[in-house]
Amino acid sequence: MSRTTRARAARAIAPVAGLLAAGLLVWQGSYAAFSASTVNQGDSWATGQLALQNNGGNGSSYAQTTTTGLFGETNLVIGSSGQKCITVSSTGSIAGSLRLYRDAAFTGTNANALAGALRVTVEAANTSGADVSANCTGFPTTGVSTPYNNVALSAVPSTYAAAAPLALAAGNQKVAYRISWSLPTTGSNTTDSALQGSTATTNLNWEIQ
Repeated sequence: MSRTTRARAARAIAPVAGLLAAGLLVWQGSYAAFSASTVNQGDSWATGQLALQNNGGNGSSYAQTTTTGLFGETNLVIGSSGQKCITVSSTGSIAGSLRLYRDAAFTGTNANALAGALRVTVEAANTSGADVSANCTGFPTTGVSTPYNNVALSAVPSTYAAAAPLALAAGNQKVAYRISWSLPTTGSNTTDSALQGSTATTNLNWEIQ
């Protein structure tokens, strides 16, 4: 084929090639317009809440934050003893670990000595929604645990982390605590006599996490 013939053929093919290229671009543009999607809408996150209150030993009268002292014992002598109950109510929307602990320090006259001499036993039981008053009437007879058994008052932990745990489910839960105390002899008349006129005051704290 002569050079002239090849040139003529190239000129004839060029328009056709251009049309093919344009058609390919149109096809590709149409193909790119196809799509599909799916949506999972309304996703959200919310925290639960813990809530705790106690009845101060006064039946069904609950306070959210603080209540007056359950114990106000006076004129104790060696051999004195007693017990009182208090009900703690949990109304949170999530489960937690409920623990009883005391304040870090005792206040009063010769407070540390008296706190070391006093012995306490703490029992706890889920009341199935019932209230237990300070005189312990109605304290459960089954399902009772003993977080602290005949320990010195000063040996009751003073932090949440060190306190004995009680697992609570979410929702309305009531736990009655029966706190028994005694003042036994130290085994020494001199030491016993040194406890005269002593006072020991602390706060009892319930916390759930």
